[in-house]
Amino acid sequence: MILNLTHKIEDGTVTEFFNREDMVSNPCEVPLGIDTIVIDTETSVRFLTSVLEQNDGAKLYAWVDNQFFDFQSNDMSCHQQEALKSKNYWVVKDINKLKIKYNTVFKNSFFDTYPTMLQVESTSLCNAKCIMCSHYYKDIKEGEHLSFETSKVLSEVLPYVETVMLHGIGEPFLNPDIIKWLDFYKSYDVHLSTFTNMSILTPALLEAIGRSFSALHISCDGCTEKTFEHIRGNLKYATFVKNIKKLRETYPNLKLHMHTVAMRQNLHELVGFVSFANELGFSSLTFSNLTINPLIRNDGDSLRCFPTMAKRAFAQVENEATKTGLKVTFPMEYLKYPDDDSLYRAEQEKYDSQVLFRDSSEVLLRAAKQNNEDLYATEELRVTDIVSSRYQCSGLCDWLSEYAYFDLKGNLAVCCSKYYITMGNISDYSNFNDLWNSPQYKAMRECFFRGEIPSLCQGCRYIVDKTLKNVSLKNYDEDFVKVQGIGTLYEKFSG
Repeated sequence: MILNLTHKIEDGTVTEFFNREDMVSNPCEVPLGIDTIVIDTETSVRFLTSVLEQNDGAKLYAWVDNQFFDFQSNDMSCHQQEALKSKNYWVVKDINKLKIKYNTVFKNSFFDTYPTMLQVESTSLCNAKCIMCSHYYKDIKEGEHLSFETSKVLSEVLPYVETVMLHGIGEPFLNPDIIKWLDFYKSYDVHLSTFTNMSILTPALLEAIGRSFSALHISCDGCTEKTFEHIRGNLKYATFVKNIKKLRETYPNLKLHMHTVAMRQNLHELVGFVSFANELGFSSLTFSNLTINPLIRNDGDSLRCFPTMAKRAFAQVENEATKTGLKVTFPMEYLKYPDDDSLYRAEQEKYDSQVLFRDSSEVLLRAAKQNNEDLYATEELRVTDIVSSRYQCSGLCDWLSEYAYFDLKGNLAVCCSKYYITMGNISDYSNFNDLWNSPQYKAMRECFFRGEIPSLCQGCRYIVDKTLKNVSLKNYDEDFVKVQGIGTLYEKFSG
């Protein structure tokens, strides 16, 4: 693999170069006076930005498919088209990835590229009624599946895409054509990934998982039967455990990653998830913050209402993970809270005074008053809604450069968290790339490139948890985590 920085390229050969690993670990050691920079698919946008800032005017080359390409020429795009014709998809994908880096570093609001990760909603149907999800108040019998006619639209994008995530607001394995879809995606040499509640495991599906996935991301919000079944309504703890064991027995090399929404209802057993996940053979355990639902009105279930308790619970999680060797991640924001006994006691009193699992009738009553179409509706983001917050940043959000969420109806959602707010529908555009460069996308990119967080993105858990590759917040405070509602649907639900 070619390394990043060089002084000279002669006859297609690097004659003098610097070791990339040293530069990444010691960015202050980036040499000055470099006139030529060579990047590959592993070059980080942040590192490249730093190098270019210190070496203004340096010429940029790409190393891909064992060749050098000048970004200022059309040769790389021609090579990509030849690779597309011959179905050499990983060359197509690698060049796409390099061009994304170029667009991001040089702050182009128009992206002549495609996403590297496409999240495709397989179904809106779910067999669970989790207490924090919109399915909690929706009719479980209602739902749609991704039609195979949509494969024509996806065929434009998939040669460029590295990873397809199958999930959306439903359980992906409920799509009756899911095995057919798995084979379709694999025909474009994409990596497949999904989040599943692992409540379904037929013999045919088990076989398809083995040939389609190298890893599965599995949702689990309770490590005891009582907590699991209270949070994940309609699902059975025993079935979950049985299916995980069957997966592990059949495919011992399949990586399993557990994902847990940390909330008031499972706060008391967060540390228990470590041994639970470890005993079932999971490779990792990830805790995430609860996403607030305005109709459920579950603000009080967020661990942000119990930060000191959460801090101590995650400290126990870390200690237990060290003993077991399980890789564990959790929201880092709780580390900054003081470990104060009086604050802890006050939070504990509040926690103990509340009913852990509330009656759902109040939520169902509020949902019954809403127009049923609204409960399933999406709403297109208006350019006038894209305004700057008071928070500054550097870089560009991954969801505006590399990731895209494609729903059942052909909408591109803002991101997986704001799935009900869309950037436009593919039917209104001649091709995917035109939608990818809609006025909304360009306005959002321009906002980030100005160093400003759009108000729509305030409270984003990915920014708070620092899990985005290319964007970082400069002036975080406690108000940032307060999610800003936007759109008429939000106003209806929260009113």
